[in-house]
Amino acid sequence: MPKSDRPTVVVTEGSDAGPLSWLRERAQVIETSLDNPDLARHLAEADGLVVRTYTRVNQDMLDQSPRLRVVGRGGVGLENIDVAACRRRGVEVVFTPDANTLAVGDFVIGYMLQLLRPWAFFRDKTYEPKEFKRIRNTVRGRQLNELTLGILGMGRVGRRMGRIATHGFGMRVLYNDVLDVHDQFDFPAECPVPAHDDASWKRESD
Repeated sequence: MPKSDRPTVVVTEGSDAGPLSWLRERAQVIETSLDNPDLARHLAEADGLVVRTYTRVNQDMLDQSPRLRVVGRGGVGLENIDVAACRRRGVEVVFTPDANTLAVGDFVIGYMLQLLRPWAFFRDKTYEPKEFKRIRNTVRGRQLNELTLGILGMGRVGRRMGRIATHGFGMRVLYNDVLDVHDQFDFPAECPVPAHDDASWKRESD
């Protein structure tokens, strides 16, 4: 695609090299920052805008971006984007809802293990048998397959947690959600209070 025919995409908070390289093959990319004095000039040229957490895509920014057609959020939440204002202008809003699902699941399970099965570290020394036995008898954990995990909200992260807990550790899972989502599970889970599915609810991050 000739450079003159490429859309202009403004990136305000950076990105990994791989996605930026892919984008540069398809668009003219302007990397800038929110405190750049030339930001308004860049926005006036933007057909697309790539943001992350701290860029507020509000009415003022939209007024400075008359050519804007799409806003891409590198992340899960849309709280920093006025989606309604974008829609009124015909600006599409897209995001990456699964960007952190695996990482958050790993993080939470890691903390569960540290709390339930405390570790005695052997990095600095090897304990004598008597001291090792004392530590082993003092620092005792719980077997996760004997425990129940409660999950409030069975979105992407909740389902990831349920999958790890049941398939990985044999835990019982109880959950609650405002939506009836049981048909999205590939693991056993129980909902003590059935959800009242309401079509007016729409989880933005799902």
